[in-house]
Amino acid sequence: MIQKKLHIGGVELDLTLPPNEIEEKLNQQQVKCYLNLVSASYKEIDDRTVEITFHRNLPFKYAYGLGGQCLCYIDAAIVSGLTEDCFTVDFSGNKKPVCGPLIPWDNAWYIPTAAFTSFFRSFNETMVQEKISRVRIISDTDKLVVVVKYPRNKGKYDDDIADLEAEIGEPLENRRGQTLTYSLYDLGQICQRSQVKTKSYQGLKSHLLKTYDITLNIE
Repeated sequence: MIQKKLHIGGVELDLTLPPNEIEEKLNQQQVKCYLNLVSASYKEIDDRTVEITFHRNLPFKYAYGLGGQCLCYIDAAIVSGLTEDCFTVDFSGNKKPVCGPLIPWDNAWYIPTAAFTSFFRSFNETMVQEKISRVRIISDTDKLVVVVKYPRNKGKYDDDIADLEAEIGEPLENRRGQTLTYSLYDLGQICQRSQVKTKSYQGLKSHLLKTYDITLNIE
């Protein structure tokens, strides 16, 4: 069992608990919410990765939000445990949304999934004081999957190496002397950083070249 914690659905979850107890806690929280994601299931993928699947009960126009590239403000409220107005614009100017940019469409507010993912990661690290290596949020019309990966307690770039190997489907040793090319956005999804900038990957680029003779090209 992963010796970590998460703050999700408004509940601080102790991941040392059995999955059924974790699911019960999430469900108890969710039934209190309007148009909520009515149930959730918890699964440990490996010794540092957990997956929580929320089964959505939103109107189709909300669940599909802008081609699936954004989350409805209701999704964001349930997953974070914050109130819905944290993810809407207060036109009086008294309160700013906690993450953005927000996009209005069909009488609702939407948040780009990448923006909410970054917010969720930093929000969790602040709430439970646990370092997170990577967060991935996958939305479908009937479910929302949150995958959280915790860092290895080893070398500085071990998590980046593991994530790159998972992405390319083979050990980096097999790519010696080659070049890996990614857009900055795609690399930010694979090897997450608090700030996705080219300079944030200079150390990784040097490590790959020195250790594997691999050139990391960021377009």
